[in-house]
Amino acid sequence: MQTEKQLLAQAVVDCTERGLLKAAEWAAEQLNYYAHNKSDSIDKHTKSLENQDLNSVQSLEAHVNNSSNNHEIQNEEKFVYYYAKTAFDLREFQKVEYILRNCTSNKSMFLKYYSKYLGIEKKEHESIISKEELNNLLAHLRAELDKSYHSFDAFNYFMQFYNYRYGLVLLKEKQLPLALNNFIKSVNMYEYNWSAWLMIEKCLEVANSVDDIEKQTCGNIVKKAFMAHLSLEAQIFTQTSESQNNFLNYLSILKLSLSNSPFVLGLEAVYFYNLREFEKAEQLLESIYSTNPYSLNYVDIHSNILYVMGDKQKLAQLAKKCTEIQKNRPETCCNYYSLRNEHEKSAIYFEKALKLDPNYYSAWTLLGHEYMHMKNTSQAIGAYRGAVNLNKRDYRAWYGLGLTYEMLKLPHYAIYYFQQASALRPNDYRMLTALANCYEASNQISVAIECYKKILVESPENKSIALYKLGHLYNQIDQKDYAAQFYKILIKEYITFTNINLNSSIASKPAIVADLSFDLGSDIYINMDSELNQNQKSFIDNSFTSAKENSSEMDQFHSKNFQNNLGSGENHSDFTLKHQLDSIASESLLFLAKYEIEKNNISFAKIYLNILISNGSLFRDKAEHLLNSIKNLST
Repeated sequence: MQTEKQLLAQAVVDCTERGLLKAAEWAAEQLNYYAHNKSDSIDKHTKSLENQDLNSVQSLEAHVNNSSNNHEIQNEEKFVYYYAKTAFDLREFQKVEYILRNCTSNKSMFLKYYSKYLGIEKKEHESIISKEELNNLLAHLRAELDKSYHSFDAFNYFMQFYNYRYGLVLLKEKQLPLALNNFIKSVNMYEYNWSAWLMIEKCLEVANSVDDIEKQTCGNIVKKAFMAHLSLEAQIFTQTSESQNNFLNYLSILKLSLSNSPFVLGLEAVYFYNLREFEKAEQLLESIYSTNPYSLNYVDIHSNILYVMGDKQKLAQLAKKCTEIQKNRPETCCNYYSLRNEHEKSAIYFEKALKLDPNYYSAWTLLGHEYMHMKNTSQAIGAYRGAVNLNKRDYRAWYGLGLTYEMLKLPHYAIYYFQQASALRPNDYRMLTALANCYEASNQISVAIECYKKILVESPENKSIALYKLGHLYNQIDQKDYAAQFYKILIKEYITFTNINLNSSIASKPAIVADLSFDLGSDIYINMDSELNQNQKSFIDNSFTSAKENSSEMDQFHSKNFQNNLGSGENHSDFTLKHQLDSIASESLLFLAKYEIEKNNISFAKIYLNILISNGSLFRDKAEHLLNSIKNLST
C-alpha cells in the first residue's frame, strides 16, 4: 500500500502532465512540508517514509512515468504529446488542439479537450466572441465530450480527469447540480486533483452544506484539507458554531502531518481573521513568510488585516514586497490605495487583479465597495453581480447590492438583495437593520417591526437603536401604548431609577421575551418561549403580566407609584444617569412626557421633562416649554 507521501508525489506528476498546474503546485507544497513521522499520521495503516530522501522521490517519479498506467501513450504518439504539451505551457491552446487532433490516448485526449476549453475561456475574457458564439462553442465541446465519455466500456485510471474536464463545461453552462455530480465522481476516483475539489466549492448552492459534501466524497488527506477549507468558507459566510467546530476538527487532523505547511498555516490565519483576532492571524502569516518569503497565496488576507488595523506603513511595505516578487500581483495595492482614500487608483488595481483572475470573487466584492465610495452605483452593481455569479454564498456581495439599490432609493429592489444576505446570515443585525429600514421606507411597517424585534432577541448588544425604532414605528401607526413600552425599556439603558418601577427590563433573554410578550402570536415569542425553562416562564408571567393588560389600568397603577415616590415630580434624587443622553434617549423621554400628559399622568410627565432639562438634553428648550405649559394649566 502506498503512503500519503508517495501518493502526493505521484499526484505532482499526474497533474503536471495534464496541465493542471495549480493542483500540481498544491500537491508539491504538501509533499515538501509533510512531516517525517514514524508512521503516516493521516493513515496509520500505511508504511513510514521517515528515511525517504530526494533520491527516492526522484526514483518514484521514474516509476510513475514508466508504470503500466502511464504507458498508455504509444511510442509514435509520445513525441506528438510532448510537442503539444510545450504549446500548452506557452498557452497556445488552439495549437494544442490541432497537434493532438488524431491522438487517441487518454492523456492526449484530456489535454486536447482541456486546451479547447481554456481557449474558449480565453476568448470570453478577451471579449473576442459574442455570448451566442460562446454558447455554441460550449455546446459543441460538450457534444464531443459526451461522445468521448461514452466510448469507454469501463472506467480506467485517468477517467477521473475526464469527469473533471466535463464538469468544467457543465459549470460554464450553469448546470451546477450536474457539474457538482461530475466533480464528486472525479475526486472519488482520484483524490489528489486539488483543482477538482475547488470546483466542487464553485458548484455549491446555498442549500448545499458541508455535511452533504462530507457524506458524498471519500478520501484521506486531500479530502480533510478540502473539508477544512470548506468549513472555513462556511465560517466566513454563516458564522455558525457548527462550521467553526468542523474547521477546528479538520485542522487538528491536518496538523498531525502538515503543521508547517503554508496551506495549513494560512487556513488557521484566515480562521483568526474571521474572528477578528488580527494579531494572531498576522503572526501566522508572518510565520509563512519565514518558511517561504516568496509565498504570496495569502497576501490578500494579510493586506485586509493591515487595512482593517489601519497600518498604512506595513501595508505599504507589503505592497512594495509583492511588487518586487511578482509585479503583476495587484491585490495589496488595492487596499493600500483604498486606505489612503484614493479609491480610483484602488479600483484600477482591483480591475487588474480581475483581469489576471476573473474568478477572484472577493475582488469583485471589494471593487464594488470602491465604486460605492466613488458614488458610481452602476459600476458597483456590476461588480457585486460579478461576485454573486461566482459565489452565491457570499453575503457581502448580496449586502452590497442591497446598499446600492437603497442608495438609489429603490427599496423594493434593495429588500430582495438584503433578504438574500439575511438568509445567509440570519442573526446578523446589519442585515436585519438594513431590511427593517427598507421595509419602513416602502411603508411595510409591520414587517419592519418584526425585524427590529428579532434584533432584540438575536443581537441584544444592539438593542438601543432597535428599541428606539420599535417605539418610533408603533407611534407611527398610532399604537402609542406599545410605543411607550419600548421607549420605557430604552430609557432604562440610560437611567437608573431608585424608587420607580417602569415595569421594563431587558437585562436577560427572558426579559426580552417578556417585553415582546404582548404579541403572543408572534413567531419570535413562540420560538424564544420554547427555549426557556419552566421557572423562567413563570418569572416572566408573574413579572410582566401588566404588559398584556389594559393600558389605562396599567397607567393608573404606575401613576400612583410615581405620585407616591416622586411627590411633585421635581425630586431628582430617585434617578441617576448611566450614560449621557443622546438624541434617541432625549426623543424617547420627550415622547413619554407627552404620552403621560395625554394620559393625565402629570407626575410621570414632570419627571421625564426634568430629566431632559437637568441634563442638557438636545430637547431642553422643548422640555422647558412643555413643563411651563403643565404648570400654567395646573395654576
